[in-house]
Amino acid sequence: MLKSLQYLPLLLSFGVGVASAQVAEPPPAFSVEHFEDEVANHPQDFDPQFNLGVAYASAGRYEDAVKSLNHAAQLNPQSAKVQNFLGLVHASLRRFNLSIIYFEKALGLEPNSVEVRMNLVRSYEHLGLYEEMIEPLRFIVSSQPDDPHYFSKLGSVYHRLGKFKEAVDPLKKALLLNSGSVEDSKNLGEALLAEGRYEEAIHPLKKASLQMPEMAETHYNLGTAYANSNLCKEGARSFAQAIQLSPDFAEAHANLGWCNEKLGDKNQAIRNYRNALRIKPDLEQVKRNLNLLLEK
Repeated sequence: MLKSLQYLPLLLSFGVGVASAQVAEPPPAFSVEHFEDEVANHPQDFDPQFNLGVAYASAGRYEDAVKSLNHAAQLNPQSAKVQNFLGLVHASLRRFNLSIIYFEKALGLEPNSVEVRMNLVRSYEHLGLYEEMIEPLRFIVSSQPDDPHYFSKLGSVYHRLGKFKEAVDPLKKALLLNSGSVEDSKNLGEALLAEGRYEEAIHPLKKASLQMPEMAETHYNLGTAYANSNLCKEGARSFAQAIQLSPDFAEAHANLGWCNEKLGDKNQAIRNYRNALRIKPDLEQVKRNLNLLLEK
């Protein structure tokens, strides 16, 4: 096959959480009824309205929370915390488009807030707005350079968007801070592979294949990294493992044939090429490789 081996489109797994947004709890000594009394006694005071909104949200009464927090926002339009809480409550109601509006208002009032950006990232993620996640994530990791979670998330977003060059550094940082993350290893290996940095891709892909032994694609990508690093014996083992897990994996059969050809096993290479074409007859490069072998 061609010098740069043919491999499957990288499998881009990106988990989107569905948990409700977290809202702060009021002091345990004070119930919803306490704050309702406070609001009744001081209807034009910001703090009672805000505290009542938080209490409603903590009790799961989100629609009531919206009303109280909106009233608090009218009383103090310059309060970033009330805009942030309105965003959280709407996120808990899965109104993510609305939550983004309120988080952006909060950022306008408190531009350096890491917390608001974290909340904004979650809402963008729920809506699949991955491109929009990049700016707040970059701000967060610059502000919290010891937190692997957001380096991981930034690298995963770049990876999902196919921006593999940009994905490499945050994924490396995430692994440095939390070396046990198999998903980061997989994503880093795939990003390096996509960038043609084959030798660098071997270690993270090997780690991922050991920790995710049931994923044929990870073994396949590891085989691709090995083969492009002139390690065809190791590549052949990885392609064979991918085939064992997924017998109809045509590209794995094809690249196993390529490795066997390079290792001097002509007959096995012919069998692998034929298996690949039986599964996927339109692999033109495999047809050419097979015909060249048959002519020898």
